[in-house]
Amino acid sequence: MLHRIRLAKTEPRSDDPVDLLLECHERIRAFVALAASLARERAAPAEEIASAAARSLRYFCDALPLHEADEEESVLPRLPASATARTIARDHADVHRILIDLEPLWKRLTEEPAALAAVAPALTEHTSALARRFEAHLALEEGELFPLVRALPEASRAAIADEIRARRFAR
Repeated sequence: MLHRIRLAKTEPRSDDPVDLLLECHERIRAFVALAASLARERAAPAEEIASAAARSLRYFCDALPLHEADEEESVLPRLPASATARTIARDHADVHRILIDLEPLWKRLTEEPAALAAVAPALTEHTSALARRFEAHLALEEGELFPLVRALPEASRAAIADEIRARRFAR
């Protein structure tokens, strides 16, 4: 059975920008787990395979860029330039390179779930790379970036939170 996630588009649980970013991290981890379970799957019904592939495609191609914009457009400009900021930008580029390889696999499985056996080796390789990249990336943000955000003046923190909410809920 494929990994189940139930994350609805709901109003944020907090007004704190770090909490909002952590909610995004929760979704990233859930969708990485979904993609990984799809890569390991060998016996799910076709509709589950197609659904997992479509959900992975939609999340990583449509929603993840919003989180990256949160960091690159709202958070990092309010912080001093640092090695951490450069690493975060490099990590985003690394993720995009991996997603370039995963996107056609997910598209194919959305349309042709029976192709799972044929694409499984590539799907496993690229999904594993995505999981490794995110594991390190999210740990860096949570350990080094988020404490800096928590230390910002309240007006800056409120502006970040407003911008994050606008990206999600003004659509």
